[in-house]
Amino acid sequence: MTAFTLRPLHLDALQQGLRMTLPGISHGILLGSGFILGIASSGASHRQILVAGTCALAVGALVTAARTHVATHARQESDEAEQLREHNTMDSTPGEERSVLAASYTRRGLNPGLAAKVAAELMEHDAFGFHTREELGFKPVRHSLPAARVWAAAANVAIGAALPLAVAASSRENLMLWVTIASLLTLAVLSIAVSRARHCAVMPGVMRIGMWSILTMALMTLLGSQLP
Repeated sequence: MTAFTLRPLHLDALQQGLRMTLPGISHGILLGSGFILGIASSGASHRQILVAGTCALAVGALVTAARTHVATHARQESDEAEQLREHNTMDSTPGEERSVLAASYTRRGLNPGLAAKVAAELMEHDAFGFHTREELGFKPVRHSLPAARVWAAAANVAIGAALPLAVAASSRENLMLWVTIASLLTLAVLSIAVSRARHCAVMPGVMRIGMWSILTMALMTLLGSQLP
């Protein structure tokens, strides 16, 4: 019984970790390889290629940190405003809010009488807390450690962009070929890992990431080759 209970929790934690980590790494790989291939196809020197890859890593990480910071705090401010509105509504019309809470339990299968009783008892215990969780879907840990979330997102992109940069740094001959191969293989492996963790079909995910990766690299190479 214990193994049956723990396995879904373990899979949920793994899937959540993969969803938060792998997209950022994949984004970093595409960003770094795109910059490197674009600059390399323009006939730049090896040093210029490495400078472009380093800039892609830094810019990608900083832009991701800024975007995550803005989005996290905007969502937090929106939720706080919504909670304040809900608090004011509960103070002005407690009976109506109790009915709304009871209706939510009725929709879940309780009969109206029992739902009204449950709603009344819950609101006596922690009216605001239960109402925000049941009606608005807020959770106490929703905005935990926003700074850690920001820097983790930036680190994921930086880790991804470091891969094509490392390959470029170690490859003077056939640099574009090795960067392309290493990036595509890593992206395919990441896609397979996500699909297996979610118990989904592997090939559709690999095909999607492969299609967009090849398109991105081809366009960046084309753009670079057209530079004067």
